[in-house]
Amino acid sequence: FTLGTLNGPLQANNGLVTATTSIGVVYGGTGLTSIASSSLLIGGPNNTFIGFATSSLNISTTNLTEGSNLFFTNTRFDNRLSASSSISGITTLPNLSLPSSQLTGFGNSFYTFFSATTTDALAQGSTNKYYNDTLVNTYINGSSTIPKTYTSNTFTNANAFNSSFTLGTLNGPLQANNGLVTATTSIGVVYGGTGLTTSPSYGNVLVGNALGGYTLTATSSLGIASGASLFTSLTDTFSSYSGRGGQLVQVNYGATGLTSLSTSTLGIAISDTTGTLAVGRGGTGLSSYTQGDVLYASGSGTLAGTSTSNLKSSLFLNNVENTALSTWAGSTNITTLGTLGGLSVNGLSTLTGGFLASASSTLQNFTGVNATTTNATSTSLAVLNLNAANCDVKSNAFGSLYCGTDATGGGTGGGTWSTTTSSVLNQFINYSNNTTDIVTVGGTSTTTAKFWFDPNTSTSFITGNLGIGTTSPGTALSINGVANFASVNSSVYSKIFAPSFVATSSVASILPYASTTALTVGSSNGFTLGTLNGPLQANNGLVTATTSIGVVYGGTGLTSIASSSLLIGGPNNTFIGFATSSLNISTTNLTEGSNLFFTNTRFDNRLSASSSISGITTLPNLSLPSSQLTGFGNSFYTFFSATTTDALAQGSTNKYYNDTLVNTYINGSSTIPKTYTSNTFTNANAFNSSFTLGTLNGPLQANNGLVT
Repeated sequence: FTLGTLNGPLQANNGLVTATTSIGVVYGGTGLTSIASSSLLIGGPNNTFIGFATSSLNISTTNLTEGSNLFFTNTRFDNRLSASSSISGITTLPNLSLPSSQLTGFGNSFYTFFSATTTDALAQGSTNKYYNDTLVNTYINGSSTIPKTYTSNTFTNANAFNSSFTLGTLNGPLQANNGLVTATTSIGVVYGGTGLTTSPSYGNVLVGNALGGYTLTATSSLGIASGASLFTSLTDTFSSYSGRGGQLVQVNYGATGLTSLSTSTLGIAISDTTGTLAVGRGGTGLSSYTQGDVLYASGSGTLAGTSTSNLKSSLFLNNVENTALSTWAGSTNITTLGTLGGLSVNGLSTLTGGFLASASSTLQNFTGVNATTTNATSTSLAVLNLNAANCDVKSNAFGSLYCGTDATGGGTGGGTWSTTTSSVLNQFINYSNNTTDIVTVGGTSTTTAKFWFDPNTSTSFITGNLGIGTTSPGTALSINGVANFASVNSSVYSKIFAPSFVATSSVASILPYASTTALTVGSSNGFTLGTLNGPLQANNGLVTATTSIGVVYGGTGLTSIASSSLLIGGPNNTFIGFATSSLNISTTNLTEGSNLFFTNTRFDNRLSASSSISGITTLPNLSLPSSQLTGFGNSFYTFFSATTTDALAQGSTNKYYNDTLVNTYINGSSTIPKTYTSNTFTNANAFNSSFTLGTLNGPLQANNGLVT
């Protein structure tokens, strides 16, 4: 019995027998056509089997029962880590935050100094002291070279006082006695005075007395005779007084008589001039100005000030701005006018080129306010590029005009047919422009038309008989020389090929007996056994279909398999699908491979091999001795365990207080007076006790401030 050229297991689908490449799970097969070596057969998606490599099973530890080989947990890690009191292999902990209380061996609360940013955290030592006013005051008080206001001071060099100078409450002329300056009631004759303490009466003269002093004496007591000529008269040498107005008169030295001289010959400097400086001497002749005035020549040899608002009228500039554009000849272009509130161009009839906005090469819109345009009475609007022959002017969505093309061809009913050339010379093909239209002949609908063709369902309908190769079909379908097909009494003229023959009669169809050859059924048409479904099996020659191929015939006996289930042997020579989660495989039953189990020894070895653990941020029980802090210099902690400044040596910039530094600063200062240098006092000074000027004796005088 041969079924065409079928190969493979047979199956029946509603009686149609075909060959399949593989028996599916639904019929007890695996659905596979090959299996890799060492692969497991497990359920796949959509009721299928897949061959699965053991390495790809993705059996999670979640599906395994923990046995003697323990799983890793955070608690086990933490417990083991807490049990380690020392990890010698770790050299860095980059993210560790170590509180100061865990640093030991530094002295009491050393971190209070370590975290300090100023010297306020360190108490002053006995040697390296901080600056304070008391120390400086004590040093100055004990110095013999720094003058004080509350002690006697001796200045060994010149001193200048450029402001007022007060000596206690002294009153009267000053005198010096061996340098000691005191006040006297009267300057004696020996020092160029009169020795008198009373004011003279009118007409009194000084007359020397027998005691070496002066006495105020009335002229009437001098014994001078009345009418005596006491002075020789002065005579001038002026030949004329003309032109001598405003001149000075002087007594001639070493000669008799008087002479006059002009004040311009006195050589008086401009800086010594008072009053208003005239224009002739380089001045303005003005004694005052008003703020904002401009100085201008108001006349010949005179200057005056005026406000800027009056300047245009004063200088006759009123019409300057009105002449700029009105006198423009127009022979050159005006390139820039700035910002104009308006522009009126007389006589403008044509504007070529348009207006260009500043810094733009694109022609801008120009709007004329109150502009008047004239209608084109003899010409029409010309649009370039629309003058081609047969041009149908059209407008797009933006209002632009362009040449379009009129629709051509077609006929009534919307022009749904078109023609195209065919492979036959001078013959055209008529085709529908719409690929979904139904074509009818002899009617307007599929219910009334004698013929119609529906491209949507690929269905055609013909009323009456259809003849192929004949113009007189006698049955519903007549094929000339082959067969006539009708509802009854069909006839076949020669060999006929058909996909199937269905017997509608109760009489059995009898095929010719093949005595020497097997019955052959074409592979392209198939072979149907009733309405059988499923894999075929034979029992004493009787062919039937089964729901699943059993284990005894190499099948699985299953009709379905759950995804990810394993196929394992069941009771009574059967297969069952088993979920991996139900296998109860313990870690104790697994042989350790490249993925190792957790053990304390492995944890310790790995931790000791780690030189840096970035995840550790706190070590609450760690006690870190100072000797383990490196890279800070030699014994850095000795300074931070100190409680005073004596533990830190003075640097080159931030220095401690000492008298030498203070003395050096004072010695180099030009504002702190010293007893051994010349000093200049620019402000008032008061000496409320005695004041000695070297070894001076006599009345004091000042020459350009120098007291002698």
